Amino acid sequence: MLSKRLSIYLFCTALAVAVSSCGNKAEILEREMTTIQTWVDKYNDDNNNYTEIMSGVFSDTMHPVDGQGSPLAERGDSLYVTYELYQFTSGFSSTSTSGLIYTNREARIPNGVNWEVGPLKMVLGQGVLMEGVETALVGSAPGDSVVVVMTSANGYGDKIVQQVPANTPLAWRVKVDKVIK
Repeated sequence: MLSKRLSIYLFCTALAVAVSSCGNKAEILEREMTTIQTWVDKYNDDNNNYTEIMSGVFSDTMHPVDGQGSPLAERGDSLYVTYELYQFTSGFSSTSTSGLIYTNREARIPNGVNWEVGPLKMVLGQGVLMEGVETALVGSAPGDSVVVVMTSANGYGDKIVQQVPANTPLAWRVKVDKVIK
């Protein structure tokens, strides 16, 4: 009898925790979306045009003036990219390493940190980078800079991955160095 009561108690406790964590995830996502949308609204102007390309993923592509006639990236193309990954709190800055999680741009690597440098070669659409980032890179050309801001649900969710805390919205700054058809 005692073990049946204990089993029922444990089941009810587990159910309560599961239900409450669902509410917490929804609250976290809502808070992240509000923060990101506020930032996007603040920075959208003549030079920035952030658009929501997937639920919870916003991107803006800066095209160089001389980029006309360059091949545009499509899924299946090989790309060479350099990038910076930031923890997005209420924003991020490309002039500071505050919030920088990882980069393969040698000039941006903090002193004393040993990260791999140089362009990453990837095939667009094979999941080398997060889905939202790869989606934002479709249609980009050599020389383009693509900024992608995403909720934690589009990043690593509630998992801790290396130095990225759980429930962390992310910001990516990706420079397309080369597109090979």
